[in-house]
Amino acid sequence: MEPTPRRRSLVVGWRGGVGQAVLALLEQHPIGRALAERRTLVLLDAESAPGTAPTGDVEVLPSARIGSADQLREVLVASRADELVDVAGLDWRASLSVCGELGIDSLGTSLERWDGSPREDLLDDAWQLAPGRRPTAAGGSHVLAAGMNPGCVNALVDVALAEFARRSGVVGRDALEIGAIYITERDTTDCDVPGDGFASSWSPRHCLTELLTGTAPWIDRGQTRLTDHAPWQARYRVRCGDAVIDGALVPHDEVVTLSWRHPGAEVAYVVELPPRAHRWLEASPRPDAPAVRMWPPHTPQVRGRDVVGVLLCSRRFGELWCGFDTDCTQAAAYGTNATLLQVAAGVVAGWRRVGERPGAHVIEELDTEAFVDDVSAILGPWQVHHDRAARFTSLPDRRRPSP
Repeated sequence: MEPTPRRRSLVVGWRGGVGQAVLALLEQHPIGRALAERRTLVLLDAESAPGTAPTGDVEVLPSARIGSADQLREVLVASRADELVDVAGLDWRASLSVCGELGIDSLGTSLERWDGSPREDLLDDAWQLAPGRRPTAAGGSHVLAAGMNPGCVNALVDVALAEFARRSGVVGRDALEIGAIYITERDTTDCDVPGDGFASSWSPRHCLTELLTGTAPWIDRGQTRLTDHAPWQARYRVRCGDAVIDGALVPHDEVVTLSWRHPGAEVAYVVELPPRAHRWLEASPRPDAPAVRMWPPHTPQVRGRDVVGVLLCSRRFGELWCGFDTDCTQAAAYGTNATLLQVAAGVVAGWRRVGERPGAHVIEELDTEAFVDDVSAILGPWQVHHDRAARFTSLPDRRRPSP
């Protein structure tokens, strides 16, 4: 039997926070090493800032920014890639089109567009993934929006539903009478770096874009609903892990894709931001804020944790939360913070799904159990908190009074 030929994987954005965490997993974790040992990694980034490339079969290309479909096509052809892994936020539709045209497989972590592309709202691209509206790819296998959220949380819903049914003694999802699915996150990352900028454990620019949009959208039985406030201006009470948090209602792509499979439920994303971020928003919220990047090497010493998962709210059996609790000390072994390690775990799990099915797919359409198993192998076992006595409460009624 002939050995499987090595793939040439173009990794775009390798010097960034997610890229560095992914490469650390490829070098240090058994699941990551299994991916890397069958590949030649071709690394490209727009910046020339320091970054640690893994050892092994690796090629580092000169720094270059990709800003059009033609440029992406040129790089893919010149690098002789047969796989694209985008952790930089390339235009997802252009990437899908070019990779499909060339017959190249691809993985994307987000639904970004080139700068200046028009968008009706921050969930517009997620709606483009709906069955019947999704762009097609001529060839290849393509995994879309594979990180922690979106990505792992989408797969976690299936795991949580099965666990909820088992604990409730019912058969089938319909018997659970799920009225709401909330993605909940509690991020306590902090550092001692001075300054009055906006501090984030992932991209400060993208985080601010979400928080400062004019209204906070969520999905109610398949329809987008809009609040009367910007995401940062109000708090909603939900369970996250072993705690109850008051978090911001933020637009996130996974609420749209999850709503297709659960059309009778509310779907929303609620996050309790790091304390430094909350303080800055209350003092001077503006989109041009100086950025404080709370991950190495920008901030060598970080502390805190990131708890993220899914909260299923039944009309009969209370609430069940299922998710991951990751500490920055755990992430330090990979040279990153807890948030970026979670995203990188989702990227690696999604990467392992590339090739399972031809065409373009979101995580819910693939092997979600295998996806969560891979993430668990990296982050540790998923946790469950079941409050049988919780009364069903719709999202508007979870809003906390303004101080």
